[in-house]
Amino acid sequence: MGSPRYDYHVHSDYSDGTDAATMIETAERLGLDGIGFADHVLISHPEKRDQHGYPMDISAIPDRHDELERLREQTDVRIFEAVEIDYYPFDEEAIDAFLIEHQFEYVIGSVHELGRYHPDEPTPSVHHNDEDFFEGKSEVDRMTVIDRYFDRVVRLIESNLVDVIAHLDLIERNPALRGLTTDEHYHAVAAALAEGDAIPEINGTSVTDDWPVLPRRRCFEILREYDIQFVRGSDAHGTASLETRNDRIDRWADRHDISFHTIA
Repeated sequence: MGSPRYDYHVHSDYSDGTDAATMIETAERLGLDGIGFADHVLISHPEKRDQHGYPMDISAIPDRHDELERLREQTDVRIFEAVEIDYYPFDEEAIDAFLIEHQFEYVIGSVHELGRYHPDEPTPSVHHNDEDFFEGKSEVDRMTVIDRYFDRVVRLIESNLVDVIAHLDLIERNPALRGLTTDEHYHAVAAALAEGDAIPEINGTSVTDDWPVLPRRRCFEILREYDIQFVRGSDAHGTASLETRNDRIDRWADRHDISFHTIA
């Protein structure tokens, strides 16, 4: 009997996803054994919710808990209550206090931005939506961004604050930054993972057809050299992406003989 098909990384409408009941119905139809609601949390910048409609309003955590408890009674799909927390080194103490207070079943950590959020200024986000921010910069400047990004990912791993590392080479989604990462960056991440307790996810976000998941091929190869385990995380924000990304992960995992780890 194989390991259960748990998708540990989906979003509900408490942050920037689809209502939990609809996501669970889709998970049932897809034959998933479990689904984890890891809504975005950003400790230091609550004003971002006012600007963009996410992350999750921390005051709504009890409401989400009650809703998920009610939905557990209506399905055989296992439902996990989690968060995806944006990591900033200057937030570590506050993040730790927040996680101690709420005691989620697991915590996903991610690096999306390299500086503080400012509503009226460009933010050095590495997300693909911010290609314009980087495309006019020199290769030296872009390499500085790559160095900062992977330093931040290593610090997240070493913080011991989270159980899962989301899309650890998210920077590859940004065409202005893609292809600049070196083996040295990947080895630093792999060594940190080998020493720590956090586990990276196979993220269902497509980048290019030749390698349809994150981490990208070279990163994945180096992580395998260190015998790093993986969990499944579609990073789905709606029912269509929940279906297409889990199908993509299944086909990719079969091709590369990957068995997913379970964390809860």
